[in-house]
Amino acid sequence: MRRTCSYAVAIAALSAVPAQAQFMMPRLHISAGVSADVPIGNLDTFANTGFGVAVRTESPLGGPEWGLRGGVSFDRMGGKDNTNVNYFEYLTFATELVHNTNPRTYQYAGVGIYQQKIVFEPVTTGFGFTTSAESESDFGFQGGVGLNFGTTVKTFLEIGVVDVLTTGKSSVWFPLRFGFRI
Repeated sequence: MRRTCSYAVAIAALSAVPAQAQFMMPRLHISAGVSADVPIGNLDTFANTGFGVAVRTESPLGGPEWGLRGGVSFDRMGGKDNTNVNYFEYLTFATELVHNTNPRTYQYAGVGIYQQKIVFEPVTTGFGFTTSAESESDFGFQGGVGLNFGTTVKTFLEIGVVDVLTTGKSSVWFPLRFGFRI
């Protein structure tokens, strides 16, 4: 009898662990978005407004107010007519700290590694057209504010600023991003 009672207590304790783990395990959110990228500063001298796409994951940090998100994004801006730049591309791997003021509004700030590629206009040579490009990896910062809409699948709207510390002068732009989070 005593042995049966010990088994029953052990089984009840072990079956409660997965139920407790469900409540303790942080919820992982996945988001995807598209953006209009408006260059400013030195980048505005050479680039037109472009576009971007981003895929990110977000997990709470100890409570509903703070979260950590990481992701990858791709941004492309065409070159202006008065320059010899065809387009700028940025491939970004970033992580950000997110503060949820309430269920609708949030702020974020973070750091990232940016792979910058500048492609120049094709040049006619004696052998046809040649295109040259420059690439470099740089460190940068990003931050901004956002609004959530919806309850189950949340759509969001963000406005931010990205500052990539490139060789020479930094590349800065405002991404206006719309997307969804599940």
